Amino acid sequence: MRKNAAQKEPEKPKANSKIFEEFSKDDTIDQDGMVLLFGKLKVEVDDPLVGYILYIMQCKQNGEISREEFARLVAHTKATSVADLISRVPQLRK
Repeated sequence: MRKNAAQKEPEKPKANSKIFEEFSKDDTIDQDGMVLLFGKLKVEVDDPLVGYILYIMQCKQNGEISREEFARLVAHTKATSVADLISRVPQLRK
């Protein structure tokens, strides 16, 4: 089926650059960045919430978070800063 010229691809979520770059190296968040991220969120790495957060982000690669994946978390929480993201953690536990 052909796409109508008026139809557009759904826009990919965009991560707030300042939030993402605080934890990233080379345009991805590696394992060290993930430890830093979850440390800032005050979530232990063995907490079941980590699995839920990774599920929200739809992470494809083990031990790595892409900018697009991180953007899904930001969009889900509607966070605009790291402090805002931290404040949303209790809502994620519900």
